[in-house]
Amino acid sequence: IWATGGGKLFKTINGGTSWVTVTGIPAGTISYIACHNTDSKKAYITYSGFSNKNKVLQTNDQGVNWINLSSSLPNIPINCITFVNGSSDGLYIGTDVGAFYKDASMGYWQSFSKGLPNVAVTQINIFYPTNKIRCSTYGRGMWESDSFVPAIYPPVANFTSKGSISCPGAGVQFTDASAGQPTSWKWTFQGGNPSSSTVQNPYIAYNTPGTYAVTLAVTNSVGTDTLTYNSHVVISTSTVAAPTTTDDSRCSPGVVNLKAAGAGTGTLRWWDSPGGGTMVTTGTTYSPNLTTTTTYYVDQAFPQAPDVTMTTADVNGPGASFTANDVRGLYFDVLAPIILNSVVVLAGSDGDRTIEILDPSGGTVMDTTVFIPTGLNVVTVNFKIYPGNQYFIKCRGMVDLYRNNAGAVFPYTSPYVNITETNASLPGYYYFFYDWQYTPLPCNTARTPVTGNIGCVDIIDGLANGSLNIFPNPNEGTFDLSFIANNMDDYTINIYNTLGQSIYKESLKNFSGNYSQKIDITSFGPGVYMMNLSNSKNQMIKKVITY
Repeated sequence: IWATGGGKLFKTINGGTSWVTVTGIPAGTISYIACHNTDSKKAYITYSGFSNKNKVLQTNDQGVNWINLSSSLPNIPINCITFVNGSSDGLYIGTDVGAFYKDASMGYWQSFSKGLPNVAVTQINIFYPTNKIRCSTYGRGMWESDSFVPAIYPPVANFTSKGSISCPGAGVQFTDASAGQPTSWKWTFQGGNPSSSTVQNPYIAYNTPGTYAVTLAVTNSVGTDTLTYNSHVVISTSTVAAPTTTDDSRCSPGVVNLKAAGAGTGTLRWWDSPGGGTMVTTGTTYSPNLTTTTTYYVDQAFPQAPDVTMTTADVNGPGASFTANDVRGLYFDVLAPIILNSVVVLAGSDGDRTIEILDPSGGTVMDTTVFIPTGLNVVTVNFKIYPGNQYFIKCRGMVDLYRNNAGAVFPYTSPYVNITETNASLPGYYYFFYDWQYTPLPCNTARTPVTGNIGCVDIIDGLANGSLNIFPNPNEGTFDLSFIANNMDDYTINIYNTLGQSIYKESLKNFSGNYSQKIDITSFGPGVYMMNLSNSKNQMIKKVITY
């Protein structure tokens, strides 16, 4: 139950036994309150008078937070508001110059004057059996009109993205910006993982350097529109060549000594997969204890940019320590992968605080609990954050941190992170987290395979000893492959790139005798490739280097 009087808003959740004054809303005279017909947490209030931008507010959580719906309304008094049962936030408002309508699918209020006089509307009721609205007016009596029916037009596809110039292994957040109220989305991502999506705002990973197109097709009940941006996603890589590696072998299980060398001053990273996977170590050597032949993959990472300190509102500005609740915080966008190293806070008391980051749906992406003493502190959080919009950072549980009450001017921008707004309805507020310090994640070279061989068999059963030959090696992408098969068997030749993708395959059924073939892989470019020859008993792997 909601009530208003004396410019204040009150609520009760126990049938009127006790009442609570609702805070966090603009000052002014509240003219009307409307409630959602099925969701008790939702309510809507309107303001009379001429306070620009404070006309209509909505809460989805019983008044803890408020959303300002006043955008696009003229600066005139709002006299009443009515919720449309069964709708998606469908609202009629009565103003001094007539009625307006808006629902969740519309980005603005639309004047609704069909069959109504252009005078002050003081009350709006909906007569659902005939789908009519009935309005009382100032000086012109009662009027009835058909309910508002939004016009539907074919959609116009459009989208934006954050992080579209990035590094391998990073992701790109795509945001639908189409007009015309589409009801379905079909995305196609060249080079992306996944390569397609039907969600409205997908997040897509890109593992391979290159320049890629993105296509969005949107559909509603009256049509479809398709938009393609060529060269929209650029996944960069270091200009430094991939590392060189040295294999090692032993006859029995045990330690093998693998080596890698790279150019420049980047960090050599060892992985268990040709793409993605888990990093197992860093450095020029790796000595795993193996029981079977195992291949690792080495790249070299280089810093994308130096650390960034992002200047925000003044932690020493006008304000006070905030203890009212734990729902306030800051919205921010991330344009490229970063590690948020630290933030500055001013604590009003000693204690553990849990700092958390939420996604746009309110789910926790990451959190950390740290002890913060009284006073000014640089708090280390070490959050690894990928590109995305409308992240939200807050303090869960105990707060008692300093809020700047008058000095905030959004947005606060930097090369890779933008703080866009707070979730408070009053302007000028800035919550808790000042002077962010972050590190952009590094770019890296392509990966080079390196193998620890276990076992002394260096020839496939049935193959003439020493007959497997690759010549020349290294080469310019064209080479002769030959071997002699003494025993009839099924043989398979596979050549893989450093991502584990097969670029050449040949199957020899019931084969015996001399094999000789000129193989051309020049179209795949210079690099290190692995040639795998197998039959029904075992296999051999040889490295092919092209330049």
